[in-house]
Amino acid sequence: MKKELSSLELGYLVKEFQILLDAKIDGIYQPRENDTILSFFIPSKGKKILRILPKFIYFTNEKENAENPTGFCMMLRKFLMNSRVRKITQINSERIIEFLLGTKGAKYRLIIELFSKGNIILCKEDYEIIAILEIQSWKDRELKPHFKYISPPKRADFFNLDLKSLKKILESDKLLVKKLAIDVGLGGVYSEEVCLLAGVDKNKVSVNDEEMKKILSSINKITNQKINASVVYENKQILDITPFNLKIYENLEKKEFEDYNSAIQFMLSQNLLDLVETEKTAAYEKKIKKLEKTIEDQNEKLKEIEDSIQDNEKKAELIYSNYNVVKDALETIKKASDKYSWEEIRSKLKGHKIVKEINSKDKKVVLEL
Repeated sequence: MKKELSSLELGYLVKEFQILLDAKIDGIYQPRENDTILSFFIPSKGKKILRILPKFIYFTNEKENAENPTGFCMMLRKFLMNSRVRKITQINSERIIEFLLGTKGAKYRLIIELFSKGNIILCKEDYEIIAILEIQSWKDRELKPHFKYISPPKRADFFNLDLKSLKKILESDKLLVKKLAIDVGLGGVYSEEVCLLAGVDKNKVSVNDEEMKKILSSINKITNQKINASVVYENKQILDITPFNLKIYENLEKKEFEDYNSAIQFMLSQNLLDLVETEKTAAYEKKIKKLEKTIEDQNEKLKEIEDSIQDNEKKAELIYSNYNVVKDALETIKKASDKYSWEEIRSKLKGHKIVKEINSKDKKVVLEL
């Protein structure tokens, strides 16, 4: 089963979501953790229910209420109830959707991130964060209330890619399919499709100018396709859901839909609970691994402390059993320091039976017992 939407697929969904322009939010719910539902009323068209999961966003026919709304849900209701949709955009070509929502007195931005653990961020018009589903932090950005929302570092925008930009991206020494998937941001499936359409070996590292033109032409083709959505099957199991037919799947069984959202809804209506449980299990497993690593680090630190204690106990026993010898040596050195420099003392005690080292700079004495 498909686990997440790609950036390209989200671009096609955003086109379908334009039906929500001027719609009014008349309901906000969170039936489960990381499962948020927005209910819209579209003038002359009626209701539309939008479901937001960590890796998916789509229209659904099912509205689930929650008996005890979360604090985040209450914040969304406080600021967004009865607001109208003014604009819906995809940020760069990332897996991020931004809704610009307006009330009589203010405008707000609802930003939905569909990568990593997923997130929903409510911002003022100037991108100051008001509320957030989950506080998150990376080395290059931090998402929490009162901070400005910053999107991830910008990659290539494959919806507006020119030959010069593509050439620069393809200069690295990675395989072509990986450069297209990661550096351009197309993802694995659509990178393979681009290579297939362009007639260029996906495992090449370097491409010539003619091949580069064909690759760019293929990228432009898949980003401007007419929607012809389908669920793709392999061995009677759902393999993928695509907004248009792909050449790499031409020999596989398909079920076609009138729009991409309907294909997503079809898959998730059968597997939603499994998907939610999988997300929860993955989150728990990550927490368990983190705790196990913490315990492992603490055990190592405890072992170091125990070894240090044993070592210090041995030193204390040696000093105690050689107390008079140590005392005499230290008193002799102390008296000598009144007459001689530390450098002279170090020279005079060279070869002493227990004085092994004198650090004249730090005025430290090392005894061997």
